[in-house]
Amino acid sequence: MAGSQRKKMAGQNDGQANFAALSKDMMKERLQQLTPSESFKQHVGTEKLAEKLAKYHAKHPRRVTQCRAPLLPQKDYRDLLELLDSMSWEKYNAQNSKYVAGRKLAIRAVAAGSQNFVLGATLGPAGSKGFDRRGPKKGVGKNTVIVKNRQARDKATCMKLWNTMKGLIKGIDPDYMFTSIQVNRNFSGKPHRDRNDRSYQYA
Repeated sequence: MAGSQRKKMAGQNDGQANFAALSKDMMKERLQQLTPSESFKQHVGTEKLAEKLAKYHAKHPRRVTQCRAPLLPQKDYRDLLELLDSMSWEKYNAQNSKYVAGRKLAIRAVAAGSQNFVLGATLGPAGSKGFDRRGPKKGVGKNTVIVKNRQARDKATCMKLWNTMKGLIKGIDPDYMFTSIQVNRNFSGKPHRDRNDRSYQYA
């Protein structure tokens, strides 16, 4: 990244947990490139594949490049904090379970006392409220409204937040494409790869 500070380290971050962000197919592909003579059974799970990758890199340490993103200009930093501080955070407490039309769809790991919401495109069951547009696969709908009903109380602030964060990202990486921004409070995320990711993420 232009203007970033880089520090090279050997043999760091090659533990099994470091590969949890990769999909099963990605881990298989990487292992086949690194160990072309070894074959993998179809039923081998992601945990076993991550273990194999960790063992390989224990013997063949990688050089890791750590990057520190450019600091935000003070004005942008103050504007962003002012917007975030003005949000009605008590309305966005994170829930362990996600429900649509009374049906439980997923169990999500959340931190106690954390809040979050998403701005931009989101996916849900096709035909359910707000998800009338066709999604990436059968049975999945898409909601492209930037500010959802859940954030109606903070609609004006959320639009300013969206435009501010969009401007910051484009200032750092003009060609970066994204469809949504998740805003978290009191939550520290781990490296991961979401099912519909098409590229890297900014955090």
